[in-house]
Amino acid sequence: MSLIRLGAAAVVLGWFAAATAADPMQPPPQAEIERATAQIQGIYDDKAKKARTPAERTELSREIFSKKDSTEVPAERYALLTVAFNMASRGDDATLLITIADSLKKSFDVDNTAVLADKLPGITGPVNPASWPSTAARINALINEAIGNGEFAVAGDLVTALTSLAKRARDTKTVATAAALRKTIIEKKKADERFAGLHEAASRTDAKPEDILEFGRALCFARTDWAAGLPFLIRSGDPDLSVLAKAEVGATDPTSQIAAADRWAKYAEKSAPSDRVAIRDHAISIYNVMLPNLTGLAKVRVEEAVDRLLQSNNVGGKDPNAWLVVFRSDKPDVWDTKSIDDPKNYAVPLDTVPPNIKYVRLRRANGTTVILGIDRQGLANVGAGQGFVWNGSKQSYSGAYLLGITNQQADINKKTGAVMVSSRDGFFSGWGFGHRIHHGGPAEVCWNSEWIPREVLEISVTGRPLTPEEQRFFLQ
Repeated sequence: MSLIRLGAAAVVLGWFAAATAADPMQPPPQAEIERATAQIQGIYDDKAKKARTPAERTELSREIFSKKDSTEVPAERYALLTVAFNMASRGDDATLLITIADSLKKSFDVDNTAVLADKLPGITGPVNPASWPSTAARINALINEAIGNGEFAVAGDLVTALTSLAKRARDTKTVATAAALRKTIIEKKKADERFAGLHEAASRTDAKPEDILEFGRALCFARTDWAAGLPFLIRSGDPDLSVLAKAEVGATDPTSQIAAADRWAKYAEKSAPSDRVAIRDHAISIYNVMLPNLTGLAKVRVEEAVDRLLQSNNVGGKDPNAWLVVFRSDKPDVWDTKSIDDPKNYAVPLDTVPPNIKYVRLRRANGTTVILGIDRQGLANVGAGQGFVWNGSKQSYSGAYLLGITNQQADINKKTGAVMVSSRDGFFSGWGFGHRIHHGGPAEVCWNSEWIPREVLEISVTGRPLTPEEQRFFLQ
């Protein structure tokens, strides 16, 4: 059906409902988009002229956005979304603007974060208390994404928008979080500039050993790019790190590779606290490569070494300021069990968790993180509320265990392909493991209510206050 018939009758087709479950498509040719845009503007020209206030423009944007599934023509859908977005940018509903931007990005392979960052600060009007928690979380996620991509100007614009909206919502915690984010942006920008300078200095043929060492440490310990960092550690001539890196690069058989991991594990004990976890994790990664091919006592020894390192990285007695890892697996059914023998499916019983925990952290393998406030009793249950709640009840739905953080605003009832993290008082998505609606089978993974390929997730807890850096990831 062509968009030309939209004014008479809009028929919702199944074509795009199926298409959205796949990867985003490439944007249509510009000429096709311009033709479709002209058609849409012709259809809504009278209403656009009458929409003079922000509230009226918001309502018109919502009407246009509601027609996004009314055509099977990609250029027409793309144009509908962009026209709706532009109208919403002159309205008074930040949540609608973000929703349209997310829909465009989900349907088409575009990066519209910079455009959204440019338009959000101009949104006027009151903030809806019901949708504000999810709106704040989405803006926070966009800020972290922009920081991670080195787009510091975009991140700054988003922080400005978050601050303005939080003030109108009278959300003092988010205002404070935004201030911490702005400081983080400044620090990250300086760190990136310092890293670029170090890269240039360390790559010179006459580079100073101290520059080479600092750059190698930054690659390995801060960015965990060991493949790129080890050659610089070797070149640095450092009496410890150069020897360790050389031994690893020169290890060509299982015995010498395990010995290299042993050396890193031992070195971690005397390293700076800021480096320790990265070094231990690197030793674990070497051990894990070796484990599948080991048998007998050699396998037992390496498994024990991995277990010791995992325990060392956990909070619990020796380091009360760290995070206690209680789960690290792609199988939610091992949650709240004693599963410490397999490094890839690690879990501890929740009754062994310290009683004074205040926060739970969910983290992907790439470091992407969300944090939620919780106590030990809540860790094993499914929470209630209108914002973000934890589900650690080991609830099963259609053969899939549900585990993670639920966004109570992300109602996905009847949304084929979406992942449900909780079924209490409705079907809600969020972050973690859950049932993929109308797909069945074992638990699938979602992140910020979007399905992602199944991967290992880590769940940790702590009883200390969050640092300003961690406040970036806190869901309120």
